[in-house]
Amino acid sequence: MDWVGGVVPAAVGAGSALLTQFGERLVGRFFERRARQEQLRDADLIELEKAIFEVRDLATSYWPFPSGNPMLEGAIVGRMTFLSELAEELFASKSELLWNLQVAINAFDTACTGGEFGSPGRAADPGRCRDVEITAYRLVRLAKESRRKL
Repeated sequence: MDWVGGVVPAAVGAGSALLTQFGERLVGRFFERRARQEQLRDADLIELEKAIFEVRDLATSYWPFPSGNPMLEGAIVGRMTFLSELAEELFASKSELLWNLQVAINAFDTACTGGEFGSPGRAADPGRCRDVEITAYRLVRLAKESRRKL
């Protein structure tokens, strides 16, 4: 009888230990997956910010001088396309955040490629650099604020 009285509590203890270990592994995997997702989002935000500043640098090099530069024009348009795609991928899960960011991206795009962008014989427009700078920094701030809301 003493032997049976010792086996049942031992079996319950062993079962509890196994269930606890299984639960810890399950919860650990959930948090690992979540942490990995957050790291990827942070990396995308860094890439988004980098692309914004690349476009800003290209646009502020483009507008102070007359006539077009097809190489700069292509680089600006290409990076703007990448920027839009990256933002859509990053904020796809929250449509309101994505919409707000798309509005800011459109304002940035207009600042960079509006006016006589790409026109042969266009006049220099160094004043446009101010709009490019302002919209770039607003976009970066909004992207960071939106990332915190994901």
